[in-house]
Amino acid sequence: MAVVHDALASLEPKPFAVINTGIAFGLRPAKQDFGDVLVSEQIRSYELERRGPVRIARGDRPSSSDILLGWCRDFKADWASSTADELRPRVHFGLLMSGEKLSDDSDFVAELLSAEPEAIGGDMEAAGVYAAAHGHPIYRIHWIIVKAICDWGRSEER
Repeated sequence: MAVVHDALASLEPKPFAVINTGIAFGLRPAKQDFGDVLVSEQIRSYELERRGPVRIARGDRPSSSDILLGWCRDFKADWASSTADELRPRVHFGLLMSGEKLSDDSDFVAELLSAEPEAIGGDMEAAGVYAAAHGHPIYRIHWIIVKAICDWGRSEER
């Protein structure tokens, strides 16, 4: 988050948007493949929760920029358009989980899906990108997360 915050504070002219790209873990191996693209409609930090006999999510589920989300939906058909259909990655829109933990554990992935059954994947940067863009003191900075699936957040294969 600090890097994004510092960049937003120092760039001139001030940026319109932050688009965070990279890799993420998928949560739907039966419906997703490595290389498929995940686009955030919303994010949820998996760090913010009350742990006890019952786990209670804390914090909000911020929505990605309507403008950027609309652009991603509009151009979805054109993504990798020069690639053969059978090799073209699918694009999945939905809730991304985000936190500081690097996931490599089946039990942790099961906990994430239990807490947010509709989640499509997760990463370690989205919550920080949101916090930096949302916390800008002067004007709104649009943000969205667009990442490719590189694993399933656990050691074992599908």
